[in-house]
Amino acid sequence: MTPSERDELLREASIAKMKATRLRAFGDADEQWDATVLFRAAAQKELAVIDADPMPSNEELSGALVEACGLFIDAQDPVRATQTWSRMPLFAFTTAAGMATIDRLKEVYYDTMAQFGTAWNALTGLPYPIQEPSSLRRVALSPVLKKFPGVPELWWASAVLARNPDESNLAKARMEQLDPTMKDDAVARTAWKRMCQMLLQTMQIEMHGEKPTSSLDLRFVTTISRALDEILRQFVKNVFGEPLDLLPIGARPGSFILDITAQRLPRLAIVELERELTGVPTRLSIRMLAQILRVLQAKQVTVSLRMRGPNNDGANADEIVIDAPRRKRLLDAIEASPALYKVSSVDIPQADDLERVYHIVELIEKDGALDEASFGLSRRQLAYYRRASIILGLITEDDELTAGGRLIARLDPKDRLRATAVHFESSNCGDAWIRWSEGKNLLDVRPETADQFLRECVPDLSRNTQERRVQTLTAWHRALSEYHYARGR
Repeated sequence: MTPSERDELLREASIAKMKATRLRAFGDADEQWDATVLFRAAAQKELAVIDADPMPSNEELSGALVEACGLFIDAQDPVRATQTWSRMPLFAFTTAAGMATIDRLKEVYYDTMAQFGTAWNALTGLPYPIQEPSSLRRVALSPVLKKFPGVPELWWASAVLARNPDESNLAKARMEQLDPTMKDDAVARTAWKRMCQMLLQTMQIEMHGEKPTSSLDLRFVTTISRALDEILRQFVKNVFGEPLDLLPIGARPGSFILDITAQRLPRLAIVELERELTGVPTRLSIRMLAQILRVLQAKQVTVSLRMRGPNNDGANADEIVIDAPRRKRLLDAIEASPALYKVSSVDIPQADDLERVYHIVELIEKDGALDEASFGLSRRQLAYYRRASIILGLITEDDELTAGGRLIARLDPKDRLRATAVHFESSNCGDAWIRWSEGKNLLDVRPETADQFLRECVPDLSRNTQERRVQTLTAWHRALSEYHYARGR
């Protein structure tokens, strides 16, 4: 492509975008459709320009893809928006310049995909089978098509389901306006299947014992699956800024294999996580990782994560394998790293009164929910005590009682404190404080070291916040030490 041809395409894209924007703002129903077609045309021209460049810079590629993705969103075509977003280079997610480029679109993109995912799931049903259009209900397709009229595959499905020739011809005409190649029924059918496969992106978790004596009981499998889910969610959130939905769709016996839908897992996530696990991780909780590695080591089990999708299968599938040699390398590196003592500020409590923590547990146990009015504190104070309950493992992020929380609700005051000592010592905060103090339990920790511990191990705390959390740690240490389970042994 010559420079003049490039400039002409960009000029045409700009004109189409301006016309579409005006029609979208002021047009009637027919003009809204014209706007969808124009936005799509503008996006395709933007892609044609960047695709003609054999070696675009990361900045140029990211900028062009963000522009095209945004235009596809304006064209109400989340399918092409997803295909375009999946081409983003790692630069866009891991550098300040790249993140500044995608930040202007990221929230809109995620919101659009969440809406489309919800609509698609309602249309096709769980667990996301690849369906022929003839198996869908026309009445269920209609609202999806109304919300996302820029998806030509949906118009093809509408033509298949049409009740009369006029309906079918209108649907086909709109499909061909968006994508003339789909006039060929074989091309349209292939496009439909490709869209379904894209929405059916799955991840496979496999566990197998390294020795004949290794066992994979339900509790072990559940523990590892839950830990991997948490690690993946945290990593994707930290690196890509995207919430993640992982839903199991099937399992197979023998070497335990779990298939999971991973609709919103970024294309580069497994590749980047594999790179993260070549040394001491910095973008996920190494304490959480160390815990799962120790469990795998004790059971002598290898675990692998593998992506499945239309362009990511077989020998080319992105994969992470954590076997015995890798476990040892990672554990040795983590145990020797000062980062093991680092704790996120969200894991440090700021709620001095344990009785109020227990009151939260009692309220949920009694009413099934938290009520700000009945708690008797401000919304901010309630948030601190709710977070403290989560840190101790007494409630979940969804305000549901854990097994530990149900136990606390049944115990008398002294036994509550004894049980809470165990919960605190096994929390990220308590464990880090004990390790930093080179102790075995809370009684080996001097409360006056709380300030230094936070300064060294929780670097993201402001000085004012640190002082309040020193106060909480000191108060908890005093309350829990008096009735500690190890006293008098």
